[in-house]
Amino acid sequence: MYLNIINALLVQRDLWTVGVLMREWHEDLFRHSILTADLAVSVARRLGFSDIDVELARLAGFLHDFGKVTWPKELVAKHPLDSEDWQIVKVHPIVGARLAKEKAPNLSLVVLRVVEEHHERDGDGYPRGLQASDLHPLSRVVACVECFVALLEERPYRPCRLTYEQILRQISLNGFDWAVVDALQKAIMSEDIKDKNNFFTCVKDQTPPPGGQGQFSLSGGSDQTPRQPSPQDQPGAFPGGGVTAGTPAS
Repeated sequence: MYLNIINALLVQRDLWTVGVLMREWHEDLFRHSILTADLAVSVARRLGFSDIDVELARLAGFLHDFGKVTWPKELVAKHPLDSEDWQIVKVHPIVGARLAKEKAPNLSLVVLRVVEEHHERDGDGYPRGLQASDLHPLSRVVACVECFVALLEERPYRPCRLTYEQILRQISLNGFDWAVVDALQKAIMSEDIKDKNNFFTCVKDQTPPPGGQGQFSLSGGSDQTPRQPSPQDQPGAFPGGGVTAGTPAS
């Protein structure tokens, strides 16, 4: 028990270092990571994941784009991207997982796997073009959630003009798991998200999240450390009986 608590505290300490690096690189990256982590927790809970796996979703949601800190900053606003830019973009999940392991060596291997897989779709994603059946269930959660958050955010080359209902419809047609899309929609329309109005204000108005400058927390309120992968961590159906990609939810 005490070792679990110590490990969890070490992970929390290391996440502060990661958060500082992301915020120094770009405020929008830090904000995107916080919002993705928050929403991933709500979706994972609705899909029936255990408390420990929900914490893994939180950590992976926060870390998923950590690899972007290696990008040239001008790449954030550049559009369209040339072939050289795309090569940088396509490897950022792998780079992010390696950096996360370096900065937070006590992280669960499941979290690192989700970071690597968050841009995989049903064979059409990157960096490896994996099929949905090959992805960890939490990877399918974080992939869908981070895409939703990204489409809500404004970009220098793309003002945010879509409502979240329109974005949900767009996401449902782009290779994401129907069970995850359904859970995402229910989470958005429910009170699961802490201060839902503030969540969408943070995204659309690009205002700082609660807590002010320099304050953030990903503790999740649990003294349990994320477990290491086990034979039960194989890709497949969600704990709550979710369906796989390409099959409409009933």
